[in-house]
Amino acid sequence: SESMVIELEPDTGGQNAGAYIDDDLEQIVRAGCCDVKFYPANFVGLSKWTAEAKANAALHKVTEWWDMMPGDRMFDRVATLVLQCVPVAVAYNWWSHAVTAIGLVKVDGRYGLLCRNSWG
Repeated sequence: SESMVIELEPDTGGQNAGAYIDDDLEQIVRAGCCDVKFYPANFVGLSKWTAEAKANAALHKVTEWWDMMPGDRMFDRVATLVLQCVPVAVAYNWWSHAVTAIGLVKVDGRYGLLCRNSWG
């Protein structure tokens, strides 16, 4: 959702640094995701990680997930989930970056993933 942002307080100490998907998931399970009203998207630092932001984040915790191991038909499995409006964390080793797959796109007759990125 565009109204949510993940605050990776224990992962990066509020610094503009990457974290592993497992670390991010642990944070979302434990603390949740707060609305950008409390913690602006792409804000760097912990000054806005207030009691109100933490309380709002606690309302938006991940309670269920699946760990998909790489293998045959991976794209088909991810596509099936995003078509059911289930966001999927995907990591690209060539980019050294993880993003959230939220939909499918068709370009030049081939399908790809539409992704949201914490960079904006």
